[in-house]
Amino acid sequence: MIRFDKSVPPKLLVIHEHPVLRAQARKHLESSGYTVVEAGSCREAIAIMHTCTFAGIIVDNDMADYEAASPLSARSATGNSNIPCIVLATTRVIRKPDKDFNTALDDYLYKPFKPSALAKHVHQLIKTSVEIEHLRLVCPAAYALAGTTGINLTKFKLPFKQMIVLHALVSNSPRVVSKACFVDVLYSHKSPPINPYNAVESLVFHLRKRLRAEESNVSIKSVRGVGYRASINQIQNSIKNVNFLKL
Repeated sequence: MIRFDKSVPPKLLVIHEHPVLRAQARKHLESSGYTVVEAGSCREAIAIMHTCTFAGIIVDNDMADYEAASPLSARSATGNSNIPCIVLATTRVIRKPDKDFNTALDDYLYKPFKPSALAKHVHQLIKTSVEIEHLRLVCPAAYALAGTTGINLTKFKLPFKQMIVLHALVSNSPRVVSKACFVDVLYSHKSPPINPYNAVESLVFHLRKRLRAEESNVSIKSVRGVGYRASINQIQNSIKNVNFLKL
């Protein structure tokens, strides 16, 4: 069991619309040494975030007002701007990008999960968030692991649509980005091709080919035919030895 110095217990904000599930989460988190503040809606949570600071935030992304009042976007205007957030998600496939999800700070916990697993996940995120190697966007044309220097992609001279695909994959790693999401991002503002899903597959095919030609250590994997995930090929048998993305 994870325990902390009780004189300074880490405070967590748990945001969930079901009181019974909030109570279960609170029970297991408090037994691990945390103090817990509950919120039954995202709007209530945002009001609390303006008055309190937390060690971490836990939010269910299936809540009715999650998109209209996302705590992830609101935290930048509070004292919790650099606080990690765990998003309780129903699927590993992202169908709509969350622009406020910080891949260098936040993480997902996929449902269903055992209540006891929540405390372990929170502890790991809070204690090691600065050490975990996340694929993240450093600037509009550079990608890197957390804490490392990015390699500029301008020499790549990627076609515009391929750059959009790579950006979406890297920004949402390690989650899977669905083909439907790419279709929406690429073709929602203009007439789509006859078969937009085939067009997405073609873009990914040529992007993969380009990454291999440049000996990049970023790879794109197809997941069950529904989408794609960007990952980092390990070097010297350990991701800790990866200092940058060779793009």
